Amino acid sequence: MSETKLKLLRHCHLLLETRQAEIKQQIAVVQQSANQETKSSAGDKYETGRAMAQLEIEKLVRQQMEIGQMQRVLSQLNANQSRETVGLGSLVYSNDNQYFISIPLGKIHLEEDVWFCISPVSPIGACLLRKRKGDHITWNGKSIGIDRIE
Repeated sequence: MSETKLKLLRHCHLLLETRQAEIKQQIAVVQQSANQETKSSAGDKYETGRAMAQLEIEKLVRQQMEIGQMQRVLSQLNANQSRETVGLGSLVYSNDNQYFISIPLGKIHLEEDVWFCISPVSPIGACLLRKRKGDHITWNGKSIGIDRIE
Protein backbone atom coordinates (compact mmCIF):
# COMPACT_ATOMS: atom_id res chain seq x y z
CA MET A 1 0.00 0.00 0.00
CA SER A 2 1.32 3.41 -0.93
CA GLU A 3 1.09 5.81 1.98
CA THR A 4 1.96 8.67 -0.36
CA LYS A 5 -0.92 7.78 -2.68
CA LEU A 6 -3.34 7.65 0.25
CA LYS A 7 -2.18 11.08 1.42
CA LEU A 8 -2.49 12.49 -2.09
CA LEU A 9 -6.00 11.08 -2.47
CA ARG A 10 -7.08 12.59 0.86
CA HIS A 11 -5.49 15.93 -0.03
CA CYS A 12 -7.18 16.02 -3.44
CA HIS A 13 -10.56 15.14 -1.90
CA LEU A 14 -10.12 17.93 0.64
CA LEU A 15 -9.21 20.46 -2.08
CA LEU A 16 -12.31 19.50 -4.07
CA GLU A 17 -14.59 19.64 -1.02
CA THR A 18 -13.23 23.08 -0.18
CA ARG A 19 -13.80 24.26 -3.75
CA GLN A 20 -17.36 22.85 -3.71
CA ALA A 21 -18.12 24.79 -0.51
CA GLU A 22 -16.69 27.99 -2.02
CA ILE A 23 -18.83 27.60 -5.14
CA LYS A 24 -21.94 26.90 -3.06
CA GLN A 25 -21.28 30.13 -1.14
CA GLN A 26 -20.72 32.08 -4.38
CA ILE A 27 -24.03 30.81 -5.76
CA ALA A 28 -25.82 31.95 -2.61
CA VAL A 29 -24.24 35.41 -2.84
CA VAL A 30 -25.13 35.81 -6.52
CA GLN A 31 -28.68 34.56 -5.89
CA GLN A 32 -29.12 36.93 -2.96
CA SER A 33 -27.80 39.82 -5.02
CA ALA A 34 -30.19 39.00 -7.86
CA ASN A 35 -33.11 38.77 -5.45
CA GLN A 36 -32.29 42.20 -4.00
CA GLU A 37 -32.29 43.90 -7.41
CA THR A 38 -35.17 46.31 -7.63
CA LYS A 39 -36.83 47.19 -10.86
CA SER A 40 -35.54 50.57 -11.91
CA SER A 41 -37.41 53.09 -13.95
CA ALA A 42 -35.24 52.12 -16.89
CA GLY A 43 -36.49 48.54 -16.71
CA ASP A 44 -33.68 47.12 -18.81
CA LYS A 45 -31.14 47.48 -16.01
CA TYR A 46 -33.18 45.15 -13.81
CA GLU A 47 -33.56 42.52 -16.52
CA THR A 48 -29.89 42.77 -17.50
CA GLY A 49 -28.81 42.35 -13.87
CA ARG A 50 -31.03 39.28 -13.43
CA ALA A 51 -29.77 37.76 -16.68
CA MET A 52 -26.14 38.34 -15.69
CA ALA A 53 -26.78 36.74 -12.29
CA GLN A 54 -28.41 33.74 -13.98
CA LEU A 55 -25.42 33.31 -16.32
CA GLU A 56 -23.05 33.47 -13.34
CA ILE A 57 -25.08 30.85 -11.48
CA GLU A 58 -25.07 28.57 -14.53
CA LYS A 59 -21.27 28.92 -14.78
CA LEU A 60 -20.86 28.05 -11.09
CA VAL A 61 -23.21 25.05 -11.40
CA ARG A 62 -21.09 23.77 -14.32
CA GLN A 63 -18.01 24.09 -12.10
CA GLN A 64 -19.81 22.11 -9.39
CA MET A 65 -20.59 19.38 -11.90
CA GLU A 66 -16.93 19.24 -13.03
CA ILE A 67 -15.81 18.94 -9.42
CA GLY A 68 -18.36 16.16 -8.89
CA GLN A 69 -16.89 14.32 -11.87
CA MET A 70 -13.36 14.72 -10.46
CA GLN A 71 -14.57 13.41 -7.10
CA ARG A 72 -16.00 10.33 -8.82
CA VAL A 73 -12.68 9.70 -10.59
CA LEU A 74 -10.79 9.99 -7.30
CA SER A 75 -13.19 7.64 -5.52
CA GLN A 76 -12.51 4.97 -8.16
CA LEU A 77 -8.74 5.05 -7.68
CA ASN A 78 -7.20 2.22 -5.71
CA ALA A 79 -4.36 3.28 -3.42
CA ASN A 80 -3.19 -0.34 -3.23
CA GLN A 81 -2.86 -0.79 -6.96
CA SER A 82 0.67 -0.92 -8.25
CA ARG A 83 1.50 -1.26 -11.89
CA GLU A 84 4.41 -1.72 -14.20
CA THR A 85 3.26 0.99 -16.59
CA VAL A 86 1.89 4.48 -16.02
CA GLY A 87 -1.89 4.66 -15.91
CA LEU A 88 -4.75 6.32 -14.07
CA GLY A 89 -3.85 6.43 -10.38
CA SER A 90 -0.09 6.09 -10.88
CA LEU A 91 2.50 8.03 -8.96
CA VAL A 92 5.32 8.85 -11.36
CA TYR A 93 8.70 9.84 -9.97
CA SER A 94 10.90 11.38 -12.63
CA ASN A 95 14.20 13.18 -12.82
CA ASP A 96 12.15 16.36 -13.32
CA ASN A 97 8.99 16.25 -11.16
CA GLN A 98 6.57 13.97 -9.36
CA TYR A 99 3.22 13.33 -11.02
CA PHE A 100 -0.05 11.91 -9.76
CA ILE A 101 -1.99 10.72 -12.80
CA SER A 102 -5.52 11.43 -11.63
CA ILE A 103 -7.39 14.72 -12.00
CA PRO A 104 -6.35 18.15 -13.27
CA LEU A 105 -5.51 20.02 -10.06
CA GLY A 106 -2.06 21.16 -11.11
CA LYS A 107 0.75 21.80 -8.65
CA ILE A 108 0.04 20.86 -5.05
CA HIS A 109 2.20 20.73 -1.95
CA LEU A 110 2.04 17.64 0.23
CA GLU A 111 4.23 17.95 3.28
CA GLU A 112 7.70 18.77 1.89
CA ASP A 113 6.96 17.39 -1.56
CA VAL A 114 5.59 19.06 -4.66
CA TRP A 115 3.28 16.98 -6.86
CA PHE A 116 1.61 17.71 -10.15
CA CYS A 117 -1.89 16.24 -10.24
CA ILE A 118 -2.59 15.78 -13.91
CA SER A 119 -5.25 14.12 -15.99
CA PRO A 120 -4.21 11.19 -18.18
CA VAL A 121 -5.65 13.11 -21.14
CA SER A 122 -3.56 16.21 -20.50
CA PRO A 123 -0.68 16.64 -22.94
CA ILE A 124 2.01 15.49 -20.49
CA GLY A 125 -0.30 12.86 -18.99
CA ALA A 126 -0.85 11.37 -22.44
CA CYS A 127 2.94 11.30 -23.01
CA LEU A 128 3.47 9.44 -19.74
CA LEU A 129 0.72 6.84 -20.25
CA ARG A 130 1.91 3.27 -20.73
CA LYS A 131 5.55 4.23 -20.07
CA ARG A 132 7.70 2.05 -17.80
CA LYS A 133 10.42 2.64 -15.27
CA GLY A 134 13.54 3.68 -17.18
CA ASP A 135 11.60 5.08 -20.15
CA HIS A 136 12.07 8.68 -21.28
CA ILE A 137 9.70 11.20 -22.78
CA THR A 138 10.50 14.53 -24.38
CA TRP A 139 8.48 17.39 -22.96
CA ASN A 140 9.03 21.05 -23.87
CA GLY A 141 12.40 20.16 -25.33
CA LYS A 142 13.52 18.35 -22.16
CA SER A 143 14.16 14.67 -21.71
CA ILE A 144 12.27 13.37 -18.69
CA GLY A 145 13.27 9.99 -17.34
CA ILE A 146 10.90 7.85 -15.30
CA ASP A 147 12.68 6.74 -12.15
CA ARG A 148 9.85 4.93 -10.38
CA ILE A 149 6.13 4.16 -10.71
CA GLU A 150 3.78 3.34 -7.84
